[in-house]
Amino acid sequence: MEKPHEKQGPEHLYTEIPEDLTPPAPDSPRGRILAAARKLFAENGFDGTSTRSIAELADVNLAMIHYYFGTKRALFK
Repeated sequence: MEKPHEKQGPEHLYTEIPEDLTPPAPDSPRGRILAAARKLFAENGFDGTSTRSIAELADVNLAMIHYYFGTKRALFK
């Protein structure tokens, strides 16, 4: 006769957060870009927000948006 499988609680599923799901530090360039994008997308919508305006508000070089996110659409998601 087989032994019944021991049940484990859900805590074993949440031992580590994958790095890509860990939010960036708010003062990091990536964190500032996300905060600026959130604010501008909320105020102006997707079409009314430029990557240049996000970069200005986040105080980063425009190329950093493309480095971290690739496209404005990917940043929006």
